[in-house]
Amino acid sequence: MQEKFKKLLAPSYQVLTILHDSITSGEQKEFAWRVWEKANSEEPFVLAKRTISHAYEQWRKRDESEDDEKKGST
Repeated sequence: MQEKFKKLLAPSYQVLTILHDSITSGEQKEFAWRVWEKANSEEPFVLAKRTISHAYEQWRKRDESEDDEKKGST
């Protein structure tokens, strides 16, 4: 029964080992610092603006095409 648990938990052990190694080597800290710097730049706001603008344009085009279909059917 103990062997079944070891086999079941083996992937978790491997993931935790990799996580431990990356934390102790400083990779996680470096990654967190890069994320923090990127978050404090204007890039996330530019991306959000582009995404919202694109979504609005798609919504407006769909709404216009529905209006055209309604006008054409009367």
